[in-house]
Amino acid sequence: MNTYLNDKPLDNVEDDKFSRGKFADRITELVKSYKSEDSIVIGLYGKWGEGKTTVLNFVIDDISELENFIVIKFNPWRYISEKDTIIAFFNLLAESINEKLLTNKERIGETIKKYADIITGVSTNIIGLDAGAATKSIGAILADTDLDKLKLRLNKLILEQEKRIIVTLDDIDRLNNKEIQNLFKLIKLTADFKRTTYVLSFDRELVAAALGDSFGSKSIDEGYKYLEKIIQVPIYLPTISSSLLRDYFFELISEVFESLKIKIEDSEKERFVFIFNKCMLPLMKNPRLAIRLSNTIRFKFPIIYGEVNSGDFIILQAVKIFLPEVYIFIEKYPAIFTSDNNSQRVFSRNSESNEHHLKIIDDQLSKYDSITRKNIEELLFDLFPIYKKKRENKSNYSEHDFQKWYKEKRLGSPLYFNRFFQLSVPKDELSDNLFTDWISLVENNYEDSQALLIFESLLKEGMLDSLLMKLMRIESSLVSAARINISKFFSIVSDKLPVEEVSFIGFYSKSAIIADFIFKALHNVNSFDERNELLIEISNNIENPSLLAQLIRKARPSDKHNDYNDDALSKMTRILVSIYKDNYASLFNGETMNGWLVLAYWAMFGDRETLSEKLVSYIDANPGSAIDIVRAFMSDTTSTVHDYPYKNILTNETYERVLSVLNPEFIISDFNNSFEHNIEAIYNGDSFSGPQSRKDTASQFMYFRNNSVKGEEE
Repeated sequence: MNTYLNDKPLDNVEDDKFSRGKFADRITELVKSYKSEDSIVIGLYGKWGEGKTTVLNFVIDDISELENFIVIKFNPWRYISEKDTIIAFFNLLAESINEKLLTNKERIGETIKKYADIITGVSTNIIGLDAGAATKSIGAILADTDLDKLKLRLNKLILEQEKRIIVTLDDIDRLNNKEIQNLFKLIKLTADFKRTTYVLSFDRELVAAALGDSFGSKSIDEGYKYLEKIIQVPIYLPTISSSLLRDYFFELISEVFESLKIKIEDSEKERFVFIFNKCMLPLMKNPRLAIRLSNTIRFKFPIIYGEVNSGDFIILQAVKIFLPEVYIFIEKYPAIFTSDNNSQRVFSRNSESNEHHLKIIDDQLSKYDSITRKNIEELLFDLFPIYKKKRENKSNYSEHDFQKWYKEKRLGSPLYFNRFFQLSVPKDELSDNLFTDWISLVENNYEDSQALLIFESLLKEGMLDSLLMKLMRIESSLVSAARINISKFFSIVSDKLPVEEVSFIGFYSKSAIIADFIFKALHNVNSFDERNELLIEISNNIENPSLLAQLIRKARPSDKHNDYNDDALSKMTRILVSIYKDNYASLFNGETMNGWLVLAYWAMFGDRETLSEKLVSYIDANPGSAIDIVRAFMSDTTSTVHDYPYKNILTNETYERVLSVLNPEFIISDFNNSFEHNIEAIYNGDSFSGPQSRKDTASQFMYFRNNSVKGEEE
């Protein structure tokens, strides 16, 4: 079908899904069997959307086929003033009667016109009077001899035709209070013609309230009493069973998903059906609500499909249709339901904020009856696991739980909550659909050109952080082959990644995150040889020194692991060093970002002899540069006091690393080219000493050298 439903009342009984046709048949039989010549008023009572108009249409359709009935369908809400309503009513009455009669057309038409002229004159004359005075005025006019004669004449003409007049009035409850009052005055005082049956369709409670408003007490009970005087046959539209409404809605929603070609996981379907039947179905009072919900889902779902949890989204739309105040409340207080809308901070057990949150919810739910309140609570428990724990005052959720909600794109995840209400992906976040497309392409072929185009587009839009965050959160659910392919993909696009500072803070850099992903992928490879071969293969394609340095850093043997052999580390180091083959000087003079780490790895895992030769040649060509070489081996650091990178004190570890490739006496002899006076051997500080000058570093080098000589002498 692939179309929106307009919830228009039915005209064809073949489309009836709720047995309204059978109910309409009983009303038709009632109308047909009524033989009295006096007028009668039938009231068809029902709430909004329950099908009153549909039943009325079925009744009209059945009776219109009968020869001895004249059916007049009058909609009073189309007219603005009381006078317009009266004129329209009597014009329609005259036209409908004349159309059905073969004789006396002119006589009946003229009589109705004269009658209407007097009535509308009365109406005009009483404008501005209250309801009681207006009724008295109409009553006085109706007692007029001429009007009484006209009415007798009109009744006689109707009786002569041996036809019964059926007048249906629908949508009465759409009128304002004054219009409803005027309409019932019309029926009671001016239109009670012979052989005339009125069938009025409305919400009894709404109309009673409007009628009661005309009394001094403004009591709805007075309105009910007034209705009892008007309506001789009250008929209450039977409630549609929950099972029929449920089946009808599921039929609508299934068609929506089929036409939109949307697939929902069976587990999500089952969860939605369970929550819907338990919590939402009791609130679905009529088919119109089912139609509104299916139309809402048809419109909104394609906008956000794949970006949020499908089951949660459908349930939330049901909340918006059936419990709009609860929907607004949820949107207004995300912290209550997700703990924190901007982070994954878990709530504190028995905290004051939790008690405050629960009080806010209790105040909101207090306006509902106990059954509805219980259903809302169950609904909120399913949508927001954190809220359930708050209510039960149980232990906290872990980071693992937050990760699970994130992977499932749940409404209760603080990172997905806003998407459900904004129907869009925030500008600084990557679309889940695009991310899924990228993952699928890379899983099948890490050299896929489309995957590369997507990645370049994401880089241009500044989405690399978002992509890496999503990758971190789903990595445990990826199969081993997919992880390896993604690792290889990052290696071939490494030249497009930013070159970053590698330090302790650098652990949180993009290159550190990618390196961590690669090593977790390799960790799942059981074969030691295969694992090393894959690491070398990946490293061979990397042109980004930051990423390669991070990989070497993680591949180094430690107390926790020794998963990679010396050959792999040596080859990786050779690849890293080769990046600078055309500009080794930038490593030696400290101008290159992460140069200290390249030198460290070169000295630790690379060709030391080649490094030593190049360093000696550089110092010979640049007298006084030995101190710069020493400092080039020292890592850069920052602090809260100094927010720029600087060299801290020389450590013994760095001192030994320098000595592994350079003779200390050669270095000290070159110090004379940098400093006018001899350098004192002083170790002036600790790791928190702050920025160190070239002379400070030279003094620290001399300190380590003197201690080393003393140790050798002893």
